[in-house]
Amino acid sequence: PQSICNKVAMEVSHSLSESELRRELIQGCLIEKGANTIYFHRSLQEFLVAEYLIETDLLKNDVSVSNWFLSVTSHVTPEVIEFITAGVVVSQERRDQALVWLSNMANATGERVPIEGFSLFLQLASKLNARVNDPNESPWFMWLTFFLHSGANNFSYRGRNTFPVLTDLVLGAKGSSNEAQAAILYIAMRTMFHGEFKNLEEVAKVFAAMIPVKRLKEAIENARQKKSERQIIQYDKNFMFWCLLSSLHVEISNDSTLAVKFDFSKIHHEATRIVNEGFAGEEFEKVFNVSLPVQTIYRALTALGANVSEKDIDGIRPFFNNPEIRKLIVPLEIEHRPVISTPSKVMQKPEREKLRAK
Repeated sequence: PQSICNKVAMEVSHSLSESELRRELIQGCLIEKGANTIYFHRSLQEFLVAEYLIETDLLKNDVSVSNWFLSVTSHVTPEVIEFITAGVVVSQERRDQALVWLSNMANATGERVPIEGFSLFLQLASKLNARVNDPNESPWFMWLTFFLHSGANNFSYRGRNTFPVLTDLVLGAKGSSNEAQAAILYIAMRTMFHGEFKNLEEVAKVFAAMIPVKRLKEAIENARQKKSERQIIQYDKNFMFWCLLSSLHVEISNDSTLAVKFDFSKIHHEATRIVNEGFAGEEFEKVFNVSLPVQTIYRALTALGANVSEKDIDGIRPFFNNPEIRKLIVPLEIEHRPVISTPSKVMQKPEREKLRAK
């Protein structure tokens, strides 16, 4: 009845007509249809979904769900995420429970999840003031660290920390597992795909961080001493350096300066060969490469402060300046040949490895 609606809102200041007031109040109610059916207002449904996810440890305790991480990230809405993040702070028990959810991400493998759904874990970490101790432990930890430290929730975001955070993560992944190196290259290139390079000096630092100065100097010296012998950089032993060599092209730019063009697509492709995890459903106009003056690369190396001296810079100049030196330093990949069988007889041949120069 309208009289009840008027009484409920008697002391509330509003500008609604009687029909509008009645509609607003009814929307928050349960509506019974027949003997066995009750309809819920959408916000109440979202609250109940959030509570169910909390009670089932984000579906890990739901025996009907085979992949909790993919199921949750594929179906949560922004409203459900808001209810979950509000619900986990009501007690210390729930806070601890949410920290376990974040830890469990380390074991989530082989899935491409919607970046919007991954926002749940980003918002939980932010709400709980959680930080990742070792981003190299898991690709998901690497990506969570990037979003937390850069302030982004997608790859198109451009803040003052976007490229510095990428640079720090690249430096941190050096010498770590190939999976960790591939994980940071994956998100670095997805960020690069969006373009908007307002500060090329910052972009240059990301690529400069990929250069193992000591190893490159060593390869240059060996190439000079053994002029007919190629210096091999192996895919499985120095993945980041291998990707760098495979993706760059030294050229003369329009203003006659020496420049290095980096192929984002090549690096991204190689990263996805190692890391099965990642993000799906992101749409953007791809920027496939960037051309950076060599001098910008040198300045970036110096600015990184990673014990790179002027002598070190001089030591790597021949790679960029001398095409004869450059062509002797080659990335090499081990390619596995499949087992060959015939209809008449199946022979299990030992798997052979073929070296392929890139």
